[in-house]
Amino acid sequence: MTQPEGEVEQVLADPSPSAEEAPERAALNKELGEHLEAGLAALPDDLRIAVTLRDVQGLSNLEAAEVLETTVSAFKARLHRARVQLRSYLEPYMAT
Repeated sequence: MTQPEGEVEQVLADPSPSAEEAPERAALNKELGEHLEAGLAALPDDLRIAVTLRDVQGLSNLEAAEVLETTVSAFKARLHRARVQLRSYLEPYMAT
């Protein structure tokens, strides 16, 4: 089971639960956030930066490619590799 990208961005942006969330949900969100942070930290710098620019900061592929001074296609390839590695890192956690 993979985590929808939008939810991943939300957990990274604001890992603290709202007052309406059940304690179990809050604990799961906190745990997921910790696993995501560890997974991001385990990525090589170039891949971590790609995920951060696109999925955390919300830049478009074009904007992120410009920041990194590369082509859009090269950025997209880098982002794909990063997401595959991050997904592999999170797979044991998501299986539980």
